[in-house]
Amino acid sequence: MTANGWFQIGLFLLVILALTKPLGVFIARVFNQERTFLDPLMRPLERLLYRVTGVDEKREMRWTEYAIAMLLFSGVSMLLLYLIERVQVWLPWNPQGWGNVAPDLAFNTAVIYDEHELASLFRRNDNELFHPDGRAGVPQLHVRRDRNSPGNSRDPRSCPA
Repeated sequence: MTANGWFQIGLFLLVILALTKPLGVFIARVFNQERTFLDPLMRPLERLLYRVTGVDEKREMRWTEYAIAMLLFSGVSMLLLYLIERVQVWLPWNPQGWGNVAPDLAFNTAVIYDEHELASLFRRNDNELFHPDGRAGVPQLHVRRDRNSPGNSRDPRSCPA
């Protein structure tokens, strides 16, 4: 590793160490409902949000209310992710110009949101795994080239004849 890399790691650790105490005190004050330096700015917004959504900040949620809220949040998040993936070609901040994700893959990603699903989006033709039934060209998990070169794989299709 270069000196620059070690410097960045050290700087990152120093920043984390410097922020630990003040952030911990701030979070403790928030959870104890004490006044913080952000109250003049954030408290009016918080009250407005509570009023609009009908939340009583003095009352704790029952477990059933919490479960319903979590399910609704997860469902809305899943639908929003699906929508983003289906219309990403028209969205701003798409410098690669990636097209829309296929409906089935967008649904799988939105529902499962697994590393393997996301890795298939970044497939490269020169180092992809074959589909279990032998078809090439199917998006699969991205692997390094040296593992997929002839003779280094346990897959008999890639061994020299």
